[in-house]
Amino acid sequence: MSDRLLPMTNTSKVAKSALPEGSIMSKDVKKIFNQAGSIFIMYIATIAGEIAKENQGKKKKALISSEIIIQALEEMEFRNIAQTLKKP
Repeated sequence: MSDRLLPMTNTSKVAKSALPEGSIMSKDVKKIFNQAGSIFIMYIATIAGEIAKENQGKKKKALISSEIIIQALEEMEFRNIAQTLKKP
């Protein structure tokens, strides 16, 4: 699984930006955020891949576009996130 994880620095920065000022995270919390974020992205990619494959038609390869990622988020019932991504 460690070969499929996001860089710890990136997930820590994102998580820390959402916390109240002055908050700190333990190493365990950083690790859990990293694992959760990585799993979430793999889940979105899996759903998006299935949607792209369904829409593939006669093309040799299924293309995952930003619209398909948004559609996957909506199917996963993350409509708020999908709406945020739709905004220019």
